[in-house]
Amino acid sequence: IWDEVETSREPAILERRGHDTMALLPAEELRSLQETVYLLRSPKNAVRLLSALDRSRQGRTSPADLESLAGELGLPEPAASVRGRRPRNSPKPRATRPPSD
Repeated sequence: IWDEVETSREPAILERRGHDTMALLPAEELRSLQETVYLLRSPKNAVRLLSALDRSRQGRTSPADLESLAGELGLPEPAASVRGRRPRNSPKPRATRPPSD
């Protein structure tokens, strides 16, 4: 199951009689879901982001990277640490031990 989840990036649902149903998914997928929830938590931000997504899908915008956006706005180039940063106030992933074989 571990290899299948890692390869497919799809969660696996694990059921045991008498226990809670659990999901196994790659940590990066969990972080992505947490970030999405964080960004869509505010109704105003959700509308803004979904509108931007709609404009992009319709081809009314062109892609831009962080460096070029910072330059257009006259801001310093973003630090490399900005990429992959966990959103503020999002829960930290809990460290877990791998299953023993």
